[in-house]
Amino acid sequence: MQLAVPRSRRLPPGVADAALALALFTLGQAEVWTPFNTSLGHGSTAVAAVLGTLMTLSLAFRRTAPVVVGALVVVPTPIVAAFTPVRLLFFAGFLPLILMT
Repeated sequence: MQLAVPRSRRLPPGVADAALALALFTLGQAEVWTPFNTSLGHGSTAVAAVLGTLMTLSLAFRRTAPVVVGALVVVPTPIVAAFTPVRLLFFAGFLPLILMT
């Protein structure tokens, strides 16, 4: 049995995308700035924060500009990793990649 949400109670797609982007941004920044022992990589916290910001907040436009957002989510990490170590994050790195597929 599937529960249906009435159309009048659904968020518009742009608002839902913005809320998702903001939630992932918040969780990602908490992940960056909280010293977890399980984080992968030993890169700069500031670099991880900037990459996380770029990757999460761009998701707010994933329906209106999917190619641009896809590039903003996928391309920066390998480029930055070519020059400096990068911390791999779940909320600010892995989830945005999954959401763009």
